[in-house]
Amino acid sequence: MKGDFTSAATFPVKLLHNPVIQHGKVVPYHITMIPTNVCNKDCAECFCYERDKEKELPLSEIEKIVDESYNLGTRAISLSGGGEPDCHPDINQIISYIHNEGIDVALVTNGKNLHRIQDRELSLLDWIRVSGTSSSPTDFRKLKLDIERAPDTGWALSYILSEFEPSDYNNLKQAVEFSNHPPTFFDDKWAFFTGNHNYGSISHLRVVSDMKYPNENRLPIARENIRKSLDDSKVVWQERTTNKRGSKECLVPLVHPIVDANGDMQPCCGAHFATKSPAYKYEKETAICNWKDYHKYVEEQTIYDGTKCDICQYSQYNDVLKMLLDKPKNRKFV
Repeated sequence: MKGDFTSAATFPVKLLHNPVIQHGKVVPYHITMIPTNVCNKDCAECFCYERDKEKELPLSEIEKIVDESYNLGTRAISLSGGGEPDCHPDINQIISYIHNEGIDVALVTNGKNLHRIQDRELSLLDWIRVSGTSSSPTDFRKLKLDIERAPDTGWALSYILSEFEPSDYNNLKQAVEFSNHPPTFFDDKWAFFTGNHNYGSISHLRVVSDMKYPNENRLPIARENIRKSLDDSKVVWQERTTNKRGSKECLVPLVHPIVDANGDMQPCCGAHFATKSPAYKYEKETAICNWKDYHKYVEEQTIYDGTKCDICQYSQYNDVLKMLLDKPKNRKFV
């Protein structure tokens, strides 16, 4: 089911399976945290390239954010960018602390630095999504070794399709091939995998078009090309070209906010490219508050004015949250 692996531009089925409404209020059930803006790659498709590339949250502050989030109802935290999460010097302690607080923890990473995460912490992660791009594809030989260290963790791939994709779609084809046949080893000829060991598997490969150009949909031609030679049953072709303008009454910052590397709470993960002239960074101007004041935001159920967003990928989230808050009479009669 597509809703298992995506949130943007799709029906938010997970809202129906979790207690996101408690005592009549929306709670921040899932938070995305950006522990650092430091990165070890320079991808041409990066939509955070204007950020302060040296900014990061200290471990002591992260621990306080985790404690506060748990008390507000958070039960899942994704570590993402910004920069590359495992460039944070305390990445192992961060993962362990979140897990020990009783919060599920996941990682979105480019995969280059996964060796910095120890085996124990790698296994504590509920899922890991390794992101590649047309200009900077994933090193699958290296990733193979990391998956072997934590075969029971949920592994997935993400791929940003851009103008830098080779005309034969070879980079994307490698990602599709790897998702279909994660190898125990493979020979010098990349496309041929061998080995029958219990290796683990890739749940899916999410492919999106470069969001620096939101009106250009590169997926149809790529999908047609891939299907000529490969099985794409594990590929989630995530269309993001039917975006709406933001809602005047947006509830998304209450259920899934972003903690940026400044400690500010951003309304959603698309805030940095939601306007026609994107900032390509999380700004003070788009922040709803600092994390220290976020409990007031939740307690007062503050409504975010999403009309400032030219591009909204979470309109269905907002619609469902409003439905859940507006309980109908005789609701037992389903």
